[in-house]
Formats: sequence, structure tokens, C-alpha cells
Amino acid sequence: MEPGQHFITATADDAGGRLDRVIANHLGALSRARVKALIKDGQVRHAGVVVDAPNRSVTAGETFEVDVPEAVSAIPKAEAIPLNVLFEDADLIVVNKPAGLVVHPAAGNWTGTLV
Repeated sequence: MEPGQHFITATADDAGGRLDRVIANHLGALSRARVKALIKDGQVRHAGVVVDAPNRSVTAGETFEVDVPEAVSAIPKAEAIPLNVLFEDADLIVVNKPAGLVVHPAAGNWTGTLV
């Protein structure tokens, strides 16, 4: 899916359907879960007003503007984080992980993790 603004106009077949499902059906390249996340993040507007309810019913003829951001790489980038390495060879590394250091990237902790 190309990033940028996409305009979706609900058809008669879409009437009464959930907003997230209608947008996912029209865009085709995004899952309903991804569309739901875009809606919750304020990336969908109707008549210039942000729509934040994925389960909102759609009326035929309504036009929605969907902002699709650039995709973020799923591969974490290396960061210079000082670690206490207890042992390392070609097959194994033992790290004394400090308390509070998040192990892997997740919501709210995309950087500064052990991974």
C-alpha cells in the first residue's frame, strides 16, 4: 500500500457496515486490524473531523480520508547500549541484564532494548 492520503467513498453495499471493515475492503492492501489502528491513531477523517470509532456505521455516499504513514521496518536496528557481557563465544553470549532494561521492542519501547 502506497503511503499518503487515500479517499474512500462508501457505496450502497457499504451502508450500515463498520468503518474499519469498509475501509479495509476498499483499500484491499491493509488488514482490518491495521485500519482499526489507523482509526484509533487519528489517521481517518470525515468532513475534516477525525473519526476515532472503528465500529462506527457508514452511510452510503460518505467520504473518508485515510492517511497511511510510511511503513516502519520490522527489523530492529543496532544501538550502542553498554552491557555487562559475562561470557561470549561463537555460539553463545551470556549477558547480565540490568533491571529495567526492556528485552524486545514493543508498544512504548521501540528503541533502547536488549534486542
